[in-house]
Amino acid sequence: MSEATRGILTHRDMIAIHQDALGIQAMKWLDEGDIEVYVKPLERGEYAVLLLNRGDLARNHRLDWSFHGMKDDLSGRSIDFGRERFAWRDIWSGGIGSTATALATSIPAHGVVVLRLSPR
Repeated sequence: MSEATRGILTHRDMIAIHQDALGIQAMKWLDEGDIEVYVKPLERGEYAVLLLNRGDLARNHRLDWSFHGMKDDLSGRSIDFGRERFAWRDIWSGGIGSTATALATSIPAHGVVVLRLSPR
């Protein structure tokens, strides 16, 4: 196994999201062609958000949180980003931000950006 693969498989924050005690599976939230966005409810009102680029080229992507509400009928959870604010942290890069402003990010070809959202 390469060191890069080992780093992915043993990443502490990814393991924490995967093994969150709430045990609710991620759901596809948005489908914008090559870009898909998944949301997973976590304990303590937190969420994991994964932006997946299925394309062959890196893509710049803008997510206007307030434009998209999230509702999961299976878990009964929903978010109105126009009313609720979350701080986010990119678990790979360590970058931080807030859902009060649009997210502008670059997603590698066949890659992901993973954010952990915490209520403010």
